[in-house]
Amino acid sequence: MSQPDLRYQDGHFFTEVLQWAPQDTTTISAQVIIIPGNPGLGQIYSEYGAFLREYLDSSVAITVLSHLGQHEKTPYSTTFFSLEDQIRHKLWFIDELSTRTPVYVIGHSIGAHMAVEMMRQNRKQVHGVLGLFPFLQFDEDSRHQCRMRSLVNSQLAVSCVARLMDALALLPGWMQAGSLSRFFAPENSPAANKIVMTNLFQNSAALRQATFLAVHEFIDLAREPDWNFLHEVAPMVKFVFTPDDHWGPLWMHRKVQEKVPNLASHVMEHVSHSFCTKTEEARVVAKRTADLLKEMMEQGIGM
Repeated sequence: MSQPDLRYQDGHFFTEVLQWAPQDTTTISAQVIIIPGNPGLGQIYSEYGAFLREYLDSSVAITVLSHLGQHEKTPYSTTFFSLEDQIRHKLWFIDELSTRTPVYVIGHSIGAHMAVEMMRQNRKQVHGVLGLFPFLQFDEDSRHQCRMRSLVNSQLAVSCVARLMDALALLPGWMQAGSLSRFFAPENSPAANKIVMTNLFQNSAALRQATFLAVHEFIDLAREPDWNFLHEVAPMVKFVFTPDDHWGPLWMHRKVQEKVPNLASHVMEHVSHSFCTKTEEARVVAKRTADLLKEMMEQGIGM
């Protein structure tokens, strides 16, 4: 498993970076960048990244980037990062890579929207985008999304949740883990729950950053996706949806097929939106991801 690497950016804020790469960097044939959903905790994708490493050629470098400010070391601050800020943050990282190496971006949930925007702003380096269970547009008919929007837009509710997190942080570790597993995410792997507990339960500043990002997600995604742009880059973009997903519903899959028929949009059964928190689902999705990436790379899409 890759060990997290913490890097400073924007003053006092950390970016968590997980990487799997050849020791000899001159042999790297392609860069695969994984952009999380929200919360953007890089370590949650460690199992998924490790499985992806098994299924791709050893010359492919894989990197997971956390969202800026969403880490256990996030300081209390009045500086918050919007959706556009997070996109610029990922573009900054890609700018540091060699322009000779093609970059393929995997975006999960809101990360899929970020990945498409990264391609829009850096077509020279971003040769392909794969959106996993993508959150592309706010759905006013979704009770789940509407409840979440109301929650993150309520300063009182956010403050109460943050205070609850601060209180839980005072409990012994085993009680924190038990509370999370029993009441919040019993279906997650113990490792995933530990990561959430460490990064959010024990630091409400990171939770506030995730909430601020969510507010801007609902604002920015109130409009439809840019179908004209997606049509323009359709050969370089693939989406994967799953049934019963609140964030990437099947009606969006059908709409993508209708609006951009030459964009490959797939449906994957028996996995959930939060696949990265479940070991076996992470493995299955990694295999499907690798197959789709290989198609892009073998066809020279975007090159």
